Amino acid sequence: MVIEYLRKGLEIGLDAAKIDKKKAKAIVDDMVHAGKLTAEEGRRFLEEVRKEGGKTEENVKKIVKEQMDKRLNDMGYSSKAETEELKRKIRELEKKVKKKKK
Repeated sequence: MVIEYLRKGLEIGLDAAKIDKKKAKAIVDDMVHAGKLTAEEGRRFLEEVRKEGGKTEENVKKIVKEQMDKRLNDMGYSSKAETEELKRKIRELEKKVKKKKK
């Protein structure tokens, strides 16, 4: 349930970023048509918006992942790394038990 809320928040944030990119393109197109920007200036500006949007998207993903990890940890769930470490220890113990039986 918590994961679904966090996932929805991430989707909303990413959708907002897409809307902002569309709005930026519309504004640039209007400015180019009005002669306030050249097509090249508009293209460069939109490229900067795309780059910044990508950074923002990565930052949002990182924050959401950190919050998900924290919430799951608070709820008593182990991380993937912790689970893998426990599996490794179990395999080692199983090997030791097999050796003692021989």
